[in-house]
Parts: sequence; structure tokens; C-alpha cells
Amino acid sequence: MPSLHTAFAMLAALFIASRTTSRWRYLLYLYPALMGVVLVYTGEHYVLDTVVGIGYAIVVHRLAGRWERSRAPRSETVRPEPVSVGVMSDM
Repeated sequence: MPSLHTAFAMLAALFIASRTTSRWRYLLYLYPALMGVVLVYTGEHYVLDTVVGIGYAIVVHRLAGRWERSRAPRSETVRPEPVSVGVMSDM
């Protein structure tokens, strides 16, 4: 508990799906789902083990993404210098 077989399969699917733009990327989630079905069918894990494994992978993926965004170099915003408008005294 949890099923790390399912968790690693889900983590790989999440990683690949988050970095591709193909409309077929959702088919990647069939692999962890089928992995869970096979593990339950063969008696290696309970259903709850596979569900917790999937949840575990989702939490790890989100935390890793948050950490990755926090470590990315921040672009410094360059503020333009204010334009000074001179008063014309020749009027």
C-alpha cells in the first residue's frame, strides 16, 4: 500500500502528457489504468492500493511542478524610465 507499480506508470503518463500537445496524449492514461486492473485481477494488490497509488502520483507530479516553477529564473521586468516633459518657456 500504495501500489507503486500503478503509481510509477501514472507518474510517467502524467509527465509525458504534460509535455506534449498531441490530442492523443490522453491515451497514455490507459497504461496505468490497465496496470491497476491487472494487479487487482492477479491478486497482487487491492483496488484501494491502486487508487492510492494513482493519487500518490498525482500529488507528486503537482508538487514537482510547483517546485520546478519556483526554481525557474524569474524574468526581471525592466521598467522604462519616465519620460520627462519639459515645460516650454518660450510661449
